[in-house]
This record gives sequence, structure tokens and C-alpha cells, in this order.
Amino acid sequence: MRNSSLSLILFTSFVFLACKKDPSMPPFKFYDGIGTLSVVQSGLFYLKDTKLPIELKFIRVVSDSRCPEGVQCFWAGAVSVEILLDKSVSLVIPSMDNPTIYKGYKIVVTNAMPYPKSGISIKERDYKVEFKIFK
Repeated sequence: MRNSSLSLILFTSFVFLACKKDPSMPPFKFYDGIGTLSVVQSGLFYLKDTKLPIELKFIRVVSDSRCPEGVQCFWAGAVSVEILLDKSVSLVIPSMDNPTIYKGYKIVVTNAMPYPKSGISIKERDYKVEFKIFK
């Protein structure tokens, strides 16, 4: 009985570790300048007027002050995220309304999911952010 319990625990641990996000996985490829990434995922953004893509890695959510659903607020709030560009330049996109400039391109967050709900906290691993890169 003891051996079967130990085997079950080891098997469950192995399955759990195998399902973890792998930060070394190859980047996703986006060909229209728009792509959605989860935290620690990378994307290669291929743009029409460049030969080489811009690599963007979604590092973390810096803050999320968006007004939760079901709550009346005076201010809509904002979500800001930290990104890493071309494996060397770390930037914070301060809000969905303000683009960040990199090598002459504008980078903007066009959507952040999930949207906050009153009384429910969002785990960082659950965020998915849509980025747009354009001239």
C-alpha cells in the first residue's frame, strides 16, 4: 500500500511539472503586427516593411487598475505591462492608450484579459495581453 501511494505521488508530481509553462519554448509568430501572449511567452512580430521581426516577450503585469465589472468608477483605470524587446530592451507600456516607441515603431496593448470582476483577484499566469506593433 505504501509503495502504491508513493508511486501515485511521484506520478502526479511528474504530470504537474510536465504541464508547467516552458519559458524556453519557441516564440509564436505573428504576421500582421498583432498578437496575443500570456505571461512569459514570446512572439516574433513580422512587419511588412522590415526584413527581421521584432521579438516581444510579455514579462509581467505591472498594474491593473481597470474598473471591475459591476462597479461604478470615476475613472476607467488602466493596465500596464512590462515587456522585453529583442531579448535586450526592457520597457513598460504604461496604459492601453499610450503607445511605447521602439526603433520607430509604436507598441500598444489593445486588449488585456481577463477583465477584472468585483471581489475576484486575477492570478498573473491567467493574463493574456494583445499587442499591436505598427509605424
